[in-house]
Amino acid sequence: MTINSGLNVAINHLQLLVERDKATLAREIHDDLGGFLVATAMDIAVLKRRFAVHDHDSARIFDRATQTINAAVDMMRRITEELRPTLLDNVGLLAALRWQIKHMCLRMGIACHQHMPESEPHLTPSELTSIFRAGQEALVVAENQPGVTEVDFTLSIDAGMLSLKVMGNGASAPPKADSRGHVALALLRQRVAAMGGTVDLRQSPICALKLTARIPLAQTAIS
Repeated sequence: MTINSGLNVAINHLQLLVERDKATLAREIHDDLGGFLVATAMDIAVLKRRFAVHDHDSARIFDRATQTINAAVDMMRRITEELRPTLLDNVGLLAALRWQIKHMCLRMGIACHQHMPESEPHLTPSELTSIFRAGQEALVVAENQPGVTEVDFTLSIDAGMLSLKVMGNGASAPPKADSRGHVALALLRQRVAAMGGTVDLRQSPICALKLTARIPLAQTAIS
């Protein structure tokens, strides 16, 4: 085993440990904190029925408390989805990536186009998680291009090689050293290298950003 291959194995192992810890934390937040919030919301509803029937000020306070609890539940769901998307475990890679792209479009107010296989590819558990995170990181690079208004995301599989391509129409310049895009690009390169793949980043006046990751799969994936 060469030094580079040994390092890639170690990095991949550490990444899997991080993902396992994220999944555990997501379950704890969902089950424990979620249970506390739901129980609190039910208690508030009972108190409102008892004490706020003829007291408009109390009714407003209970309504405000209910809105706060609902906001906390929404935040909890967003955090748990970021830690470990439920779609990834329950439906698969393609659905989780589609959700991620849609979420980014709505949050950033940009147009997004996606091209993916019709059927779910056959991936190992480690490939499933690593490729999803690679897709997330590639999207962060694209959304942080200055002036970006449109992003095109393509995932394809051919002869056991997965290709992930992201194009954006923002400024034709590499991510700044102190930006989220620069950090995401570094993480993407590290993650793909640990899987034995490559990352190519190009900028041009015609296509401001063209990011391509090619990842060999442990087994031939059928799309």
